[in-house]
Amino acid sequence: MAQTNYPHQWQSFPAGPDFFDFWEDWADEYTGQTTSAAAGNRWIHTLLSSGTFAQTTDEKFGVAVLSGAATTDNSGAQIQADMETCSLVTSKTTRFIVRLKLSDATQDEFFAGLAITDTTLLDGTGTLAAGLTHTDSVGFYKPDGATDVYCVVRRDSVNVVSFSVGSVAADTYAVFAFEVVMSSTAGTGQIRAAKDGNWVTQAGGGYSTVMPYDSEEILAPSLAFNTGDNVGTKTLTVDYLGVLQER
Repeated sequence: MAQTNYPHQWQSFPAGPDFFDFWEDWADEYTGQTTSAAAGNRWIHTLLSSGTFAQTTDEKFGVAVLSGAATTDNSGAQIQADMETCSLVTSKTTRFIVRLKLSDATQDEFFAGLAITDTTLLDGTGTLAAGLTHTDSVGFYKPDGATDVYCVVRRDSVNVVSFSVGSVAADTYAVFAFEVVMSSTAGTGQIRAAKDGNWVTQAGGGYSTVMPYDSEEILAPSLAFNTGDNVGTKTLTVDYLGVLQER
């Protein structure tokens, strides 16, 4: 029998799968969307200063919307997968992709990536140096007051890698992706990032000897959004999010 076009989980059959695959396309409406946790929901929600989280069918294939309060600065929402299941494993590759858009390209901040479970991924400071307040993560961060998006690796509360991957425009979808290739030495690896399918050249090659690695931290798919002023309702709309990791 020809062995073609198998889903990747079955490509090594009768051996076990080689990859872990997490994909969220917002095709199912989860219960308890305005609470911190609810049965049947794969995400844990944390709302900040009357921010909201909701799924909507206003766009094809479904989207999720993280929103701030119209008249409240530093309001918003964050969601994290209900379990930490991702890690940067020695000699393995991790890939992440997200498609998103902002209603305001400047006056807000967001994080999208893999992060340690934390109820305050963003504290509202809104700067590249201080806006990420959790200890460990790999992902994309847009500071407040600017349109540039950065790929950031964070370990023990320090940004060990950060480089620009381009800018965003209001109400315009962009696709951000990163790939981490870990070496045979625990905690050492290299990250590269892409915007809209094009790899970005970064200073230093995205190399670090202090990546948040497997035996130290397990990470969760995460999204966080804060507003940058109190003028009108601002939103982060997410079309899809995916993680693919070698086991």
